[in-house]
Amino acid sequence: MLPALQTLFAPLERGDLPVSTPVLFMGAAFHPYLKSIDVLDAWQPFYPLAAQLEMNGIPNPAQLASGKRYTLALVQIPKQVDEAKFWIATALESLASGGHVLACAANDAGGGRIEGWFKEAGLEPQSYSKNKCRAVWAERPEILSGNVKDWYDAGIPRMVDMEAGLPLMSQPGLFSWDRIDAGSRLLAAHIPPDLKGVGADFGCGIGYLTHAALRGCPAISSMHCLDADMRALSCAATNLGSDGKSFSFYWKDLSQPVPELPPLDFILMNPPFHEGKKTDIALGCAFVQNAAAALKKGGQLLMVANRQLPYEEPLQKSFTNVRMICDKDGFKILKAVK
Repeated sequence: MLPALQTLFAPLERGDLPVSTPVLFMGAAFHPYLKSIDVLDAWQPFYPLAAQLEMNGIPNPAQLASGKRYTLALVQIPKQVDEAKFWIATALESLASGGHVLACAANDAGGGRIEGWFKEAGLEPQSYSKNKCRAVWAERPEILSGNVKDWYDAGIPRMVDMEAGLPLMSQPGLFSWDRIDAGSRLLAAHIPPDLKGVGADFGCGIGYLTHAALRGCPAISSMHCLDADMRALSCAATNLGSDGKSFSFYWKDLSQPVPELPPLDFILMNPPFHEGKKTDIALGCAFVQNAAAALKKGGQLLMVANRQLPYEEPLQKSFTNVRMICDKDGFKILKAVK
């Protein structure tokens, strides 16, 4: 269990603040204490953590209940500042007057800023520190500071000019949410115009690579877009909905097989390579294995990666032909044929 999650629940276990239902948990992850809460809405947009909640009998709503009021709101603070403030604002707006908000983060991931944010929201915070993390709680006043509305407005999904002539729906907290990352841009520039048939975008994010492929490859008939972040899929559905093609969207953990996919002609991929702060290609290697399993014989994988990451060996284990088709600006593009 992560230290921040342990620390978040410590004030409840210690009796530092009252616990009454209903309870909202923003950025939820499983903790045994949740089993004692009778009425709980545990919202988690990241599939692996949501699946863990489901395995422990805690359903994960796709959307927060509009207009519902809670007596306690828990917030596991994310690292991105606009996203963190948006989650706090959502929690506060969802509380009944006199309800309590409890938030926590590691000290090196924003924990030291929570008390200041609470004060900016017009709250009177108390705090508890353990495990190099800080939990902060406060009672919701009748009137919230105007900052709360500003935080909410700054965190909702919106159209962003990603590059000249390309506005896309995005949201703070998503990968490269306000710009196209260099690796994806390079891969998009090297998508061959003769791609055709049924394809997939593994880790599709807001749909940029799929959008680029459809612009340059008229023979593509349909695309399957997969991502572990529910919010990214929602943005992708908006961004791709007017392209006149057939789309399917999957909320999935791509470190696991996806048997629902049909046999694919091609896959586009910019796999993640971080586990927290640590560079680790194990997740990307799992993407590679599951991509190979989803492709037809003769199907092709086009992926981008940082130049120094050793993907060639795992690719050669799963594909018959592997070659680098571009090496530029610290990135490489690899083409693998099954």
